[in-house]
Order: sequence, then structure tokens, then C-alpha cells
Amino acid sequence: MSRTNSEKLTVALFWLLVLCLCFVSPNRGVWTPDEPREAEIGREMLLHPGFTPHLNEKPFFEKPPLYYWALSAAYAIAGGPSPAAARALSGLMAFLTLLAAYFWARRSASEHVAHMAVFMLATSVQFFQCAHWVLMDPMLMLFLTLASWAGFEQAVKPRLSVLVAFYGCVTLAVWTKGLVGLALPLAGLLPYFALDRKARSYRVFRPLLSGAAIVLVAALCVGAFYLAEGREAVYQFLWVNQVLRFVHPVGTGHAQPFYYYIEMSPLVVLPWLAPFAGLFARSFWRGRGEGERPELRRYLICIVLGGFVLLSLASTKRSIYLLPLLPPLFILLASSLNDALQPAESEAPLWKKLLFGRFHPAILAVWGVALPLAVLVYTRSPWPTTVNLLALGLLAGGFGIWWGFKDLAKRAWELQRLSAMVLCVAALGLAVPVLDAQKDMAPFVRWIDQELPRGVPVPAIGSDETLCGIIPFVTGRDVVELKPDGLQGLLDGPGAPAYLVEQLGSGARDQNLAGHGYALAGERQFGVGRKIRLWKRP
Repeated sequence: MSRTNSEKLTVALFWLLVLCLCFVSPNRGVWTPDEPREAEIGREMLLHPGFTPHLNEKPFFEKPPLYYWALSAAYAIAGGPSPAAARALSGLMAFLTLLAAYFWARRSASEHVAHMAVFMLATSVQFFQCAHWVLMDPMLMLFLTLASWAGFEQAVKPRLSVLVAFYGCVTLAVWTKGLVGLALPLAGLLPYFALDRKARSYRVFRPLLSGAAIVLVAALCVGAFYLAEGREAVYQFLWVNQVLRFVHPVGTGHAQPFYYYIEMSPLVVLPWLAPFAGLFARSFWRGRGEGERPELRRYLICIVLGGFVLLSLASTKRSIYLLPLLPPLFILLASSLNDALQPAESEAPLWKKLLFGRFHPAILAVWGVALPLAVLVYTRSPWPTTVNLLALGLLAGGFGIWWGFKDLAKRAWELQRLSAMVLCVAALGLAVPVLDAQKDMAPFVRWIDQELPRGVPVPAIGSDETLCGIIPFVTGRDVVELKPDGLQGLLDGPGAPAYLVEQLGSGARDQNLAGHGYALAGERQFGVGRKIRLWKRP
């Protein structure tokens, strides 16, 4: 069925909006704690191409090199390392993921569900943040979304080309972030196979032959580390950063209780809580949208819950680790909301009216107003942009609630989309400049660079991956990490450095450098947990 010109214009404007959500970002620096490390590893990969990533001129064995190869390529295309180039890679991965989710949902459900899934995913908290963050997780999300889509197509209609695409995407995921790229798809497929055991759908994946190929690809990654850096590299990559991060993250960080993701799940899908709550209704799983494949909802929930259980079993937990599960989850959320927007043959049940006609409009109304109001209160300055966004949020939220109470769900949906957009615009245009002053270490690091003699490395006490990332990324200088052992003798001896950078708040204690003949040249607080000082001898 061909589209009219107005429909084509609407579709073009929709995708232009999606592009803006992924790529339009204010000029800001790399923020603590993750961005300086990732940005610097990409810079060092550009300067010294190879297999092993490096941070502060030292091998970095935590992750495979695929993301850092792509990051160095982004720098090369942009004419050199920059925060904007690093962030553009995440935006590209996010946009390609939205495209994959769109075509998957359109092919397996309907175009309306596909558009809803893309918009809701693009404006959700965790996805929107990661699309503008220098992280490898958006790349992992893309490859696992493609793998999940290919897995669904293979389960429904087996083809060799689809099977190759599935295992190819899993391979790329492994080369992006290690064994989790293989474990997450398997964790989702295994319960699907268990529910479909009579049909023995697992056979279409040719598990023995294809599994051997995946193991070979993973072995090639481990073997490449061994050839590049020796046995220590294999130990650090495979045991410390893959196994220990899963079972016992002492020294690797981010240890959380098993229920952590249960608490985080409602937060990462904000503001789309009503469709999320709709997934817990038994009627949702009994129903099916027009044109929707009968296997779709069951497959999607297996992918989401299987991955959720696997990530919950791991001792190392962060909310960004849920990112690969969001595209299939939001296709489900779009189906849930689409069911609620359809005209019912009979009176809708009370719970559905309360959830989608009362609660949902109220949540979106608060969502569209909250951030402009918070910035207005925090800055105590009625900037025109802040006031205009606040007025727009109030208008959209007020009419959304009005139409929701009138049971005009489709009209309310249009205003709810506007409320979601208001928050995204406010986040980029209002909140980011305020946060940048607190989280961007680059201006202070440039000042340190001006204070130190040219060409010398930077001695640092209490350094971590963030400090070892931001100093080389901004100044090109290496960081000389001074350990507590023997530090007192060094500071009192004839070889004491003329300048010292001290970081407090990352497990480091105050070394009382004033008692060793140093004078404080300057200091800067970055949030509540990080303070950087520059000391020098008079």
C-alpha cells in the first residue's frame, strides 16, 4: 500500500526527530567516571594500532578491541580525538539499534507498533543517556539486538543466511565485550527452546556445528591476547574480567545484591511505566495485535527474562548492563500500549482505564515538567528557554491528563509524546550545561598542563582509571602512578618530584603533602566523591 505525500512527510519528520535524539548534543567534555577512560583508550589505539587496548601506555585487558578500533576510526574520520567524535560513535550505535528494532517490529507486528517502540525506546532514560555517553555498551546492544532478531527469524522460518547472520552478530558481540556477548543470547534462547520443546526448534540453530564455530571465534580472541601480551593477558582478560566479575567482583567493582535489577527495571524504562505495568496483566499474553506473529510475545519475554536472570546472577551489576535487553523489551511495551489504544468492542476493564487513562497521563505530565522546573529552582534564573520548556510541559501535561480522563487515549498519547520530548530537550539544553561544570575535568586538567614543565609526565597519588584517562586525553602526558608503598621515602628524598597531582575520594587517603614541603597550587571538587589537587615545591 503506497503512502500519500503527507504520510511520507510524517515518516520523514519522525526519523529526523529520531536522528536528533541520537546525535544532537551540546558541546561538553568527557564526564567522570567512565568516559575519560574509554575516550583515552580509543586515542591510544589511534596512535598505536594493534590488538591490545592500552590505557596510560599500559595494556588494558578488560575488554576485546572491537569497540576501541571503531572509536579510533571515529577519531580518524573526525580529524583527531575529541569528545564529540567519541560520542558520535555511541549515537550511531543507538540509531542503528532503533532501525533494527523498527524493522523487527514492523515485520513481526505492525508499522504502528514499530514506530511506537522506536519512539518509546529513544526517549527512555537508560537508552537516551547511553546514546550520549562514551561507552561500549551501545555497540553491544546493537549486535545483540540484531542477534535476537535473527534468532527469532530462524526459529520461525529457518534459513542458512539468517543462521549465519545470528552467529555473526553473536561473534561481533563477543569481540565487543567478551563472553557476555555469547551468554546473553543463550540465556534468552534456552527458555524459549524449553517452552517449545515438542517442536525441537533448537535444531534449526545447528547447535553443535555453530556452537563449535562460536567457541573457535572466542578462542581466537583469547589466543590473540596471548600472542600479543602473554599468559598474564589471558589470565586478566578471561579469569579476572570475565569469570571473577561474574562470581566474585572483589577488586573489579560494582558489587550489588541479587535484587538490584528488580529495583532498577522501573527506572530504566521511565517514563513508560504504564506499558511496563501492562506486561503483568494476564490478558496481554492471551491477546495478539493485528498482523502480529503468534510467537513474537513469547520469544521476546524469553529473551528479556533470560537475560535478566543471567545478569541478576552476576555479582557485578550496573544499570547500563540492562541496555541490550531494552530493544526487545520496548517492542513488548509498544505492543502493550498499542493494545490499550485500540478501540475495544466492549467497555474496557477498570484497571486498564486507571493504568492508561489516569496513571500514565499523570506520569508523563510530571515527566515533562520535572526537569525544567528543577533547573529553574537550582539556577534561580528564569532563562527564556527554561520558562518556555516549562510552559510547554505544563500545557502538554495538562491536556494529556484531561484527554486521559475523557478516555480519549489516542489524543492523550500525542501529548504524552510531547511531554517525553520536552524532558529530552531539557536534559540536553538545560541540565547538561549545569552538570558539565561539575563533571568535566578537562578545564582543570588543562590548567595543570600549563603549570607543569613541557613534555614531562604527571606524577599522581591516588590515581584511578578516570585520572589515567583524562590527563593523557587532554594533555597527551602520561601519568606516573605513585603507590603508597615507599611513598614517604620518595617525598622526603632528593628525587622527590617538583609537582604532584593528588586525587581524593577514590579510596585514597590524604597524604599530608604540606608536611613534606609541598604547597597547594590549586584544587577542584568534582561532585561529592572526587577532588583533584595540584601540589608543588616552593
